[in-house]
Amino acid sequence: MIRQALKKTATSLKFGSALLLLFGVAGLAPIAMGQATGTFTPTGSLTGDRWHHTATLLTNGKVLIAGGQGFRFSLDPLDTAEIYDPSTGTFAATGSMVTARADHTATLLPDGRVLIAGGWKPGGIVLASAEIYDPSTGSFASTGNMSTSYYRATLLSNGKVLMGPPATDGSAELYDPSTGTFTTTGGYAHIGTGSVFGSDGLFGSTATLLPDGRVLITSEPTAELYVPGTGTFSLTGPMSLVGAMGERVPYIVGRTATLLTNGKVLVAGGDIAFDGNTDTVFASAELYDPSSGTFTATGNMTNSREGHTATLLPDGNVLIAGGGNDPAAELYDPASGTFSRTGPMSASRFGNTATLLTDGTVLVAGGQRYPVFEANAAEIYHPQSSVWQAAVTAMKTAAGSDSQNFWQWAYYWQYLPAFPGAPAGFGEVGSISPGVMEQIIVAGAGDGFGIVSAEQWALYYRQAASISASPNPCVLSSSLCTSFITWSTTGVSNAQVWVTVGSGPDSLFATAVSCSGTACAAPWIQGGGFVYTFTLYDCSSVMCTSTDHGNAPVLSSVRVTAKGRDAAVR
Repeated sequence: MIRQALKKTATSLKFGSALLLLFGVAGLAPIAMGQATGTFTPTGSLTGDRWHHTATLLTNGKVLIAGGQGFRFSLDPLDTAEIYDPSTGTFAATGSMVTARADHTATLLPDGRVLIAGGWKPGGIVLASAEIYDPSTGSFASTGNMSTSYYRATLLSNGKVLMGPPATDGSAELYDPSTGTFTTTGGYAHIGTGSVFGSDGLFGSTATLLPDGRVLITSEPTAELYVPGTGTFSLTGPMSLVGAMGERVPYIVGRTATLLTNGKVLVAGGDIAFDGNTDTVFASAELYDPSSGTFTATGNMTNSREGHTATLLPDGNVLIAGGGNDPAAELYDPASGTFSRTGPMSASRFGNTATLLTDGTVLVAGGQRYPVFEANAAEIYHPQSSVWQAAVTAMKTAAGSDSQNFWQWAYYWQYLPAFPGAPAGFGEVGSISPGVMEQIIVAGAGDGFGIVSAEQWALYYRQAASISASPNPCVLSSSLCTSFITWSTTGVSNAQVWVTVGSGPDSLFATAVSCSGTACAAPWIQGGGFVYTFTLYDCSSVMCTSTDHGNAPVLSSVRVTAKGRDAAVR
């Protein structure tokens, strides 16, 4: 039945373009589908520049943004804080912190308050102080002091907060919200003897709460586990990352560690500076398995990153954003163990935050942005699953008690107002045919999309795209043979066609979702006897540059053979 729907769709589509081509033609390659990606849309701006700040989702669904450094006017740490309201998409100032600080920790406590601890203040002075934010009053108040400064804080299953790893020595402490005090807990199993604060193996390491209540510390070269029940640390498996010469690295900074839905921990990226002379940023990633206590390599990120964010999405994928000079974000898929590009963001970011909101979207806020040189912008990431679900919800709401046949669904898709992050084509008249809508309903067993996943939506929605040549084949009887390259797309806001001659490099042929005549064809001449491969890319969410277009989803391709005398493409 699905095949019948697909055939019917082919006759329903009315969108396409033809480019005048003058050469021989042969064969149509099968459609190749790319991974579905999400989108970023702007939201309100922060009240001022911030980077190296914290962002904490409160129990009321709003986000507390606190401290960090200024950027355009001063690089000093800030004492200001603000609240982001997802319902209005705006930021508003709240009470100021007791102490200006940056690179601190922020931990949501079980009672809804937020513990702010450590960091550094103007003059580069490291802080051992802490304070509490109370959402009910919008104010900060001092709480107990630590014995030293820490740059990681982990809420334990018992409601206490583990402070560590350290910034200055090998100690660890526990914060008790009921008393507002810090107390020392067991020391680390291994403290390095290098030059980095006397504890180089722990420097820059992450801390992640595991499903069984233990805490994973990604120290180099061997990670550690903290057991709250005994208050002790013990060594676990060695990290798998090695340096360029195969050597064990002394420490990694700027990496992320994310607990996955399968109980494993994704550790990604980071940076190491050997003696302050050589700066190496990694694209590699590894997985920690608590059941075996071992680390194993997984797929590499598409970009080297340090100081980035890693956010677990409701669908189990992980959003990686910032930490480099490329605005593209990426997704880690635990099922395949691979990273793929998504986004892109409006600009590259460093020192930003990324906070999962209650509706499944992600607030990306602040951070240095290049090449715009400001740090007050924010945007929302809409995962593919939430984007399509929002579209389905909107159509179901509009349909009410209607019979919801594919003609009605196609009507609602085209005439309902677009919402932030809506799929390409939603709310645009002429963007979809009833046939395409029918095949999506068929895929959902006719139950009004009840069991259609985001992946099915993307697959069937994009499957309408094609590229072909006519006449096919075309044999040269004179110096030229006239043929037309035609392609069609549905639900794609930006597309490019790249052409490869034989086994040589590809070049941009045309940029258009819809095009006619020769206006969008790149003049190009090539001798006969060569095989030309034209590939249609979906550039809606990927920057299709000369080096990155290969990361975009492939919608369709066609192979064309120019036979006989010289053939020309105009």
